[in-house]
Amino acid sequence: MSGVLESAVRRWTEAAALLARVGRGPAAGQAWLGPAWSGSAARAYEEWAGALGQASERAARALRAAADSARVFAGTWPERCLEADLDAVRAGTRAIADVPVPGERPARPPPPEPARPPARAPSSRSKPPRRKERPREPRRHAVPAPTHAPAGSVRDWIERATAILREHGYRPEQMDPDAIATIIKHESSGNPAAVNNWDSNAAKGIPSTGLMQTIPPTFERWHLPGHDQILDPVDNIIAGVRYAIARYGSVSRVPGVVSLAAGEGYRGY
Repeated sequence: MSGVLESAVRRWTEAAALLARVGRGPAAGQAWLGPAWSGSAARAYEEWAGALGQASERAARALRAAADSARVFAGTWPERCLEADLDAVRAGTRAIADVPVPGERPARPPPPEPARPPARAPSSRSKPPRRKERPREPRRHAVPAPTHAPAGSVRDWIERATAILREHGYRPEQMDPDAIATIIKHESSGNPAAVNNWDSNAAKGIPSTGLMQTIPPTFERWHLPGHDQILDPVDNIIAGVRYAIARYGSVSRVPGVVSLAAGEGYRGY
């Protein structure tokens, strides 16, 4: 690992620890004040403390995941991994900045522009004024509703998905069933119809979906032909495992699996 990368990893790890500690501060202060502090102000503070704690933990997870990627791929860190990790860090820090502070007044709107003189009526020779185009909204990926409840259990779906992946050349040591089950447990609680409608991906119109909480663009890139239903548990596992192997080398190297093995909390992938 180069000196520059080693220094970046150390700083990211320190920043992650600092963010997680700072994010827990408001909630700890509220606990210290105890039940004597009540009323609307206390409720507003409680909501803010919870939102700040979640946003700080999200940014901390992104920093820790970036540091983990740098350690695993020292010297060969793929450019697309670097881009994805830094995008996650940026999204995490924006989430902190977006948490509204209780009692804070919204920014004043800019002063109105001075009135313009009325436009002249177009002559027979002049062209009619162009209509202003409305700004395009971000493309939103519609999540299809499941047509029926899938049969089987999480273990059944994992077994079927890994069998299909082995037929496509993936090695068993890249697809530890226990590691896949761990990811599913923490990402969707084993619910193949789970859709995350609250985070930054949802705001972009690409909500995390299914057992392994893949976003639609990731699913579209990593699903196999004939397995293109994001809410189908087997199809979702196939895409999620292929993505994890491409990014981390195996599902056992996914940051959340690694952190749990080290006695720490789960981190999203």
